[in-house]
Amino acid sequence: MKKKKRSNESMNTPVVGINIGEEKGVATYLAQEGDVRDKFELEMNSVGYQNFASRIPKNTRIAFEASGLAYVVNDTLKQLGYNNISGAHS
Repeated sequence: MKKKKRSNESMNTPVVGINIGEEKGVATYLAQEGDVRDKFELEMNSVGYQNFASRIPKNTRIAFEASGLAYVVNDTLKQLGYNNISGAHS
């Protein structure tokens, strides 16, 4: 699999880290400066993903750890319009 090249421009955008859980996870949204803008529980279902989409802008970088749900999270976020996703399986 080819790795995506990251531009320096993408490093100057907000980022959200997701700690994936089987039923619930935690999303932490960081400003460009590294300050926490928002931290919330993320239900790993359609309601939780819609809540995520209402709180996190589409141009935000997203990162999460490797887990059994990484493929599902990656695919769901792409379907919601997020493009800058870094996960162990993306």
